[in-house]
Amino acid sequence: MLKPSSLSHLCLRRSFLRLSSTLASNVEVKGKGNEKGEGRRKSRYAPSSAAVLNGRIMEGETFQATITFALASSPSMNYVNWATTFSTLGKFKNKKTNTDEFKKLIKEFEAKLDGGLKWIPIREVASVAQSFRYLGVDSYKFREFINSNAEEITTSGNPRSLADITLIYKEAGGEYFEEMERKEVVKLMCEGRVSNVAKYVAGVAKIGSKVPVLARVMDEEKVVEKFVRAHPQDLSTTVFGMARLGHEVPKFLEALGQKDVVDRIAGAYPEDISNTIWSFAAYGYKSPHLIEAITQREEVTQKIIGGREVDISRTIFALQKLEVEVPASLKEALRLKKAKRKNTKLMKEGAVDLPFKRGVSPVVIEQNLKLRELQKSKDWSGMLRYAAKRFEGFDHVNWTTLFSELGKFRFEGKKIAEDENFKKLLGEFEGVLEKEGLRWMDVRGIANVMHGLGLLRVESAVALAFVEDNCGTIVEEASAKEIADIANCYACLKFEGTELWGAIRAEKVVEKIMAGKVRNQTFVIWSAATLGHKVSLLAEALEEEAAIENMLGGEKHRVPVNLTNQLWALEAMGRGESMGRMVEAALKE
Repeated sequence: MLKPSSLSHLCLRRSFLRLSSTLASNVEVKGKGNEKGEGRRKSRYAPSSAAVLNGRIMEGETFQATITFALASSPSMNYVNWATTFSTLGKFKNKKTNTDEFKKLIKEFEAKLDGGLKWIPIREVASVAQSFRYLGVDSYKFREFINSNAEEITTSGNPRSLADITLIYKEAGGEYFEEMERKEVVKLMCEGRVSNVAKYVAGVAKIGSKVPVLARVMDEEKVVEKFVRAHPQDLSTTVFGMARLGHEVPKFLEALGQKDVVDRIAGAYPEDISNTIWSFAAYGYKSPHLIEAITQREEVTQKIIGGREVDISRTIFALQKLEVEVPASLKEALRLKKAKRKNTKLMKEGAVDLPFKRGVSPVVIEQNLKLRELQKSKDWSGMLRYAAKRFEGFDHVNWTTLFSELGKFRFEGKKIAEDENFKKLLGEFEGVLEKEGLRWMDVRGIANVMHGLGLLRVESAVALAFVEDNCGTIVEEASAKEIADIANCYACLKFEGTELWGAIRAEKVVEKIMAGKVRNQTFVIWSAATLGHKVSLLAEALEEEAAIENMLGGEKHRVPVNLTNQLWALEAMGRGESMGRMVEAALKE
């Protein structure tokens, strides 16, 4: 005998089989027709041409490929296809919206808008509005289309559609906002889903549209009760928007300040926490639960510290306005974030030679900035004292900066080499370098260190041995400048370094050097000649007509230096006759 559960399973299975059979019979072509297939009845479930086109649009592998396909298919595209096209384009990371093809696509869509809401329903209007926001498209004709149909859109549109449309506006005014400010429309929005209310409030706050009735509706009891159970992100977005608009909503604020609501906000993103406390401060409302969470609960404080600079800054500002003591860790985090931003700016301007890798801690960045600040003030002794106190927390980036910046005091090299702090720091660096190797110090870093030591005329047996042992990897990964810096260091220290020069003689390395700047070529060939090494391939390359013309056509103030040093180096290697003749000919011309 079957169990009740087995019977129900059997009944469900039979029902499913009957349904499958019915669907299959509908999809199958009915009637045999003749041999050519004429007279067959088409399936009721066969996909329409618009649906097929939609599938093809969504299959676009790149932003440009999707645009090209849409332009080719535009005559047969309906409103759904256009909405799908823009939503698909909005999902790509690399969006090039300034191309002629993209502009043409927008114009073709705008031309279709002449058909009004009879051609495109409100739901698709909202979809296009959302996509335009993601793509950064500012279409005057699209906004005018919305304004001209404002009454019908606000009357027939659902809250989600209205919220999406509101977000594309960059300034208030027009028929659409006149309709959106009506009490019945605002009430419809606020009684809908909280996520749509949040988007709507964010939209009107962004453009400064006051919507006076919004404050009264948002402070109604049933709206407040609904928000208490909402997602923290929607809560913070809404209260932040209301604070920016300056609307008084005492019941709404009191509800958000409750412990259970605060606990949910404190567990959200740093942006949500900072926006909420800033909004409370704007109203002068002290929520003891939120203040306690930020100042007393370590996990919440650390979450804010891990956020953006604006989140930390906004939180500190709010606490100060509410006359609450700001945790020292928040102040320190803000200082380090500012230091990082300053360093990034310097790096973009080309004032910082060493780019920081992603993931470098703010402490490392602060230490680097301090070392550079001391170097600019010409205080090498202060640099060494500072480094001697902080070296235990030094990353490879800090060690690189220390020695490369000290190299700028090359005329003080003897004094620096005799300094006790320098001796201590060099010993510590050598110990870490020996232990960690290239997995700790990258090629660019070791090149900068060697360059600094060479300028100071300080010989580090450990650093030189490290380069010799790893020269194959170093010259393979290094740029022409980095190879030149290391070669110049060898020449300054009069260190022969047979392994390094053997690696430099490789054809690929010579090609890399010749592809670099003339000054780097000069450094390498001069260093080789100084140490008595012959780098035949490099010498031959420098004697070629193209290389000589490149040198003579370079920076005018460097031509004599490069020319003199290269001629001397080639003559020291028993070469240079062809270059001499070429130079004489060039000077005569």
